[in-house]
Amino acid sequence: MINIRKYGRTWHVYGDEALLDPWAKDIEQIPGKLLSRTGSKYIWQITADDGKDYFVKRERGFHLPFTKSKAEKDFRSFALLEEKGIPCTECSAWSATFDDSIIVTKALPEHFDTLLKYWYSSPEINTEFLQKLCDFLADVIQSGIMIPDLRMDNLATDGESIVILDPAGAVEADEPVIPAAEVLRSLEIAFGEVPAEQISEMLQKAGMYDTEEEAFTLLKEMEKEWEEQTEKVWEKCRSGLFSKRSDFVTGNGPGKYFRNTAWHTPLLQFPEGVLEEKEMPEHVARELWETSFRCQIRKKPCENIPVIYQKMGENVKISMLKDKKYSFFYGFH
Repeated sequence: MINIRKYGRTWHVYGDEALLDPWAKDIEQIPGKLLSRTGSKYIWQITADDGKDYFVKRERGFHLPFTKSKAEKDFRSFALLEEKGIPCTECSAWSATFDDSIIVTKALPEHFDTLLKYWYSSPEINTEFLQKLCDFLADVIQSGIMIPDLRMDNLATDGESIVILDPAGAVEADEPVIPAAEVLRSLEIAFGEVPAEQISEMLQKAGMYDTEEEAFTLLKEMEKEWEEQTEKVWEKCRSGLFSKRSDFVTGNGPGKYFRNTAWHTPLLQFPEGVLEEKEMPEHVARELWETSFRCQIRKKPCENIPVIYQKMGENVKISMLKDKKYSFFYGFH
């Protein structure tokens, strides 16, 4: 590690200081792709002068001089996971002033996907990978580390390795970690598709529970909570089915909407012969469109899967998947 004074602030760098150039010259106008903005937290993807891709997380927030900054706390979480041998992204640099924190992590290779995208990247339910996920969660538990956020959007995988993207808040537990719902949250990717009995067997095989019954009781409670949450998600989803951009659809011109993939990205082009177009009254089209999304969220079978909705005067042209072998892109195994 080197500590350097550059661009008006102190940086703690793990590697070549070239990773700071050129983006760190003006942190108010970072020349990268803004991936997310939540309150006072921003995340960019940038390419540095060393030729590598990084993620830059900047979070505004005041801290007293004798207390640890958010960036230093985050770095300590990364260091703890590295010490315990739990795979996570690599922390490359951090910096903090009295009113903001910046932490830089190295981007994973391109063959890594988010857990959600990987799960829906093939038409079959991948129970072999689900066992790997259970084994990974068991390793986290047995390491004695408490990690606040083990949801599916904070994990990435290439099908073999599983990596934590952001271990912020991770601490070493004073007592043995109990495998509660918070630890198992990423298993929700399989709810509605893989029976709780089967997941319980995988957790027991991973060594997380002494008996399958212990795991089954907790999983059934989690499934019930998940089902209740899907109803809340549905109401939010329904209000965004005819918007310019939401997690579920992407608007592409007046009255035209494309269904997003299961991992919330637009798919605007299709191979020839994949879609079948039908024109119908608007009220019929809206019901078909809404019903398909409700089935997706609840992980229920869907007879007709519309992927393009286009207003045509008083009627609507719906493009549906003629060949359902592509339906896994949209969350239908």
